Amino acid sequence: MSAKTWSDWGTLPLEVLSMILSNFHRRLRFADLLASSMVCREWYVQARRLIDDRIFQNFLASDNYVFEDIQRIPSLLAKSKRLGLDFLNLIEEMTICPVFADDDEFEGFVEAYATVLHLQPPNLTRLQIHLGNENLTPEYFRWLFDRLEPLCGGIRSVHFRGHTGSTISTLFMNVIRHYASVSRLAVFLRSVAPNLETLSFSNMSLDSRWCNSMSACSSLRELRIDGAIVENLAPVLGFLLNMSKFCYTCEHEGYWDAAMVIAALSHPRLTDLTYECTHSLDEPTVPVEALCDALRQCPLLERLKLSGTLLVDDAFLSALLKEGRELKHIELEWSNRLVGNAVVWNREAGWPRARTVSLYGCDNVIWQFLHSMQVACPKLEIMKLPDHMLDGNFV
Repeated sequence: MSAKTWSDWGTLPLEVLSMILSNFHRRLRFADLLASSMVCREWYVQARRLIDDRIFQNFLASDNYVFEDIQRIPSLLAKSKRLGLDFLNLIEEMTICPVFADDDEFEGFVEAYATVLHLQPPNLTRLQIHLGNENLTPEYFRWLFDRLEPLCGGIRSVHFRGHTGSTISTLFMNVIRHYASVSRLAVFLRSVAPNLETLSFSNMSLDSRWCNSMSACSSLRELRIDGAIVENLAPVLGFLLNMSKFCYTCEHEGYWDAAMVIAALSHPRLTDLTYECTHSLDEPTVPVEALCDALRQCPLLERLKLSGTLLVDDAFLSALLKEGRELKHIELEWSNRLVGNAVVWNREAGWPRARTVSLYGCDNVIWQFLHSMQVACPKLEIMKLPDHMLDGNFV
């Protein structure tokens, strides 16, 4: 039937409309379904059930759309807001990841991001910013963040993502290549810092400019650093007075890495700490006593994961049993220095609230220690053992 036959598509019989959309929705792009839902109330009902809400969870990630959709979707969202539809309410996180061939396409991405932010989706509080595109020169960074920065007042969480799979050498090369870009990004971070509650970095190099901006994150509660090269961040952690969760993973354990863990443990509000190393050195980079002293300043700690670090030994575990009375989840993994025969047990030692304990990868732990720990953890529900005890299974 030709388009001329129908002057009002809203009068299309519902069973026909349902059949058309159901048969063709897999071929239709998201923007097409979004547009279809705004023809009239009947079309909205039929098209809405075919729109997967999950597409809003990683909104405007470029691998989910073609460029034409990036241009169309913001104007469609603006129309949906005028119509009182629910699509804007579904957006909780937006991905800034322009993939472009020329200046015109880049401008299209920038205006798409700006339009969505200007619409002020009520639940949009998180940004993911991908920095792995080699086409993003300092000029493009300035263009992008000069436009977006004034619109980010409602953002509470930012995740900066570098080059996936980067090695240490490539991270250093990216620092040199994008030195001016980092300056603009650090300015952006400082502008949104007062409202941030969560901040994450992946596969990047964090120099003093980043650290200076982080010191302005006075409301920050969670800091995650994964696979990054970091200059001395320990002093910055002293400014993050509200931080309750700190997660840090690195490839090669160094002095600054351990110093950051000690600085994080010195936070009286800290409840969750994760520190993972892929490769450790031959000797601890800081005295274990310093780690034990920091632990005494962290009375609220409930979850602790230390993996692949030389900081974990019998002396540290003795202090943890004495000071970590609030711990509920303990993971001490891949530590050959942890044996258990020198752990100090007394009436005050133990984890009375512990629910889960993992010693996976601690191949030198002895059975006697295991039995003593079970007594010291009366509420223990799950324990993960090293392979030499029970093939790594749960008991």
